Amino acid sequence: MADLIFTGELKTSKAGVKAKLELYSFLDDGVHIVYCPALDLSGYGNSIDEAKKSFSEVFEQHITYCINKNTLHEDLLKHGWNVRGKKSRDIKAPKLEDLLARNEAFRDILKKDYSKFKTEFEIAS
Repeated sequence: MADLIFTGELKTSKAGVKAKLELYSFLDDGVHIVYCPALDLSGYGNSIDEAKKSFSEVFEQHITYCINKNTLHEDLLKHGWNVRGKKSRDIKAPKLEDLLARNEAFRDILKKDYSKFKTEFEIAS
């Protein structure tokens, strides 16, 4: 596991949210799952493309909900993100060792046959 590296960042502005996330895909009982350990969010589908689309929708709904309820800062802190303050625009994902220490589901995924990939999302305000 020493070669695992996790990266992620989120940028907020009046124009919206931009995120660079590291995602993991795997099969579970024949269903494709795409999982983001930094936010503890997942999407699923009958194909990897369906799972990616599902994850994109879940991510957008989650971020939009948090912004509308003014809870994004607290949600990111809860998941271990490095947030300097409520006005911070450049936010860093938790370190891999922190994710592994607090996220049993992520540890279980790493025991499976999985693929890791990075992706970018943009949500306009």
